[in-house]
Amino acid sequence: MKNIVVLLSALLFSSLVNAQVKFNLSYQEATKVYTVSILPEVSWGAPKNMVSSAQVVLRVAANQEFTPGITSLVPGLTWADNAYIEHPDGAPEYTFVCISLVNGPTTQIPLADGQEVPLFSFVNAGNGCAGQVVLLANDDPMVQSVRGAGFNITQHFAVLGARGNAFTGLINSAVDCSPLTSVDAPTGKVIDEVKVSPVPADNVVNIQWTLLTDQQEQREMLIFDARGREVFRQKISGVQGRYSMHVQVANWQAGLYSMQFVFAGGQRTPSWNLMVIH
Repeated sequence: MKNIVVLLSALLFSSLVNAQVKFNLSYQEATKVYTVSILPEVSWGAPKNMVSSAQVVLRVAANQEFTPGITSLVPGLTWADNAYIEHPDGAPEYTFVCISLVNGPTTQIPLADGQEVPLFSFVNAGNGCAGQVVLLANDDPMVQSVRGAGFNITQHFAVLGARGNAFTGLINSAVDCSPLTSVDAPTGKVIDEVKVSPVPADNVVNIQWTLLTDQQEQREMLIFDARGREVFRQKISGVQGRYSMHVQVANWQAGLYSMQFVFAGGQRTPSWNLMVIH
């Protein structure tokens, strides 16, 4: 009987060890879009694929203006930034942003071994580069220190098949827009005084800009959705002066979009955000 108990315990321990889900953080410089995804290392079918709750925690420098504009990439699910922990004891130079699954439990997230699943994407709705954005592992000393001060900043992904938190690690844990932005920016400012209105928009977005040069070269306006997919492209030209363009968005999906200007040599301006609601 003792051997049977030991064998059963070993099998249970083995299933829990293999019940792993890792988080991944990526960033597209062209669109300024961040994406958080998971990589399951075990497959769960119904009912073991039930995700009851989830939390993703991002760390940024406390002096950065950082407000994620979030778009869920799994139909039917909603993610929200429900807590900002600023200057906590144990890490006073940082801000921790907790993004949680709002409408769990759910079986909408596919959990298959080795198949990465994008959960949500976001841009910095505060505009500009937020510097380094980081996911920390739960055993990181900084996480433990902040938890000791009474704040739960642990990564969390509760799956029925894992009998609790299935999060076990990170694939890519940090991205930094700072060095990429300086490389891709045009050497001389060509476009300035960009204004996007209204925010949010329903039917039409009005984009205004000032062209600072009479030099004739190919320029295009590009708009991307929250997944980084191009949804609009228009060539622009002209002499120095003030310009505007009306973009019809009545048939676009509601969500956050980003717009930027692209030059013939591949250089890009910073991005400007626009929000569509219906």
